[in-house]
Amino acid sequence: MKDNPEIFKRVKINWGIIFMLTGMFVLLIIPTYIYQFGTNPVDEKGLVIMAMFIIVFLLFHGRHRLIIDNNFVVFRLNWDLLPVKVPIDIIKEVAVSKLSIIWALEFNERNIKKYQFDYFIEQAVSIQLKNGKHYKIAIKNAQKIKEEIEKRMLTTNKTSIA
Repeated sequence: MKDNPEIFKRVKINWGIIFMLTGMFVLLIIPTYIYQFGTNPVDEKGLVIMAMFIIVFLLFHGRHRLIIDNNFVVFRLNWDLLPVKVPIDIIKEVAVSKLSIIWALEFNERNIKKYQFDYFIEQAVSIQLKNGKHYKIAIKNAQKIKEEIEKRMLTTNKTSIA
């Protein structure tokens, strides 16, 4: 999804969390008000508070974002409060790597921060920085994202040389 030819943007809505929370809310409503189960059903205040909690939770945790512009690679996943901003000029190398299905549970790579953008895929974009940090993002179309980052790296290097 491109708004501007200079910006690559990918937003993934986390439908699993949305369906799960909606189902939980429906499971609160059905027994309480439709069938009148139990002697102490949840009152309206409780349902309003629960609905507000679910809406706020979905606003902060309902989608993943990846934005690549001429200065930064920015990604934010649903559990991170702050986005990760990687300046293009400190990227040393970008590569596409193969993943195992349980790669997020493997703890043998200590200096690598792993991010699961898409689920049940076998490829990731590995971003090696000049300062030694390493990010691995499991995402669909990893080759296209690698090419977008490399394109920004070339234009950044050309402008810094000139």
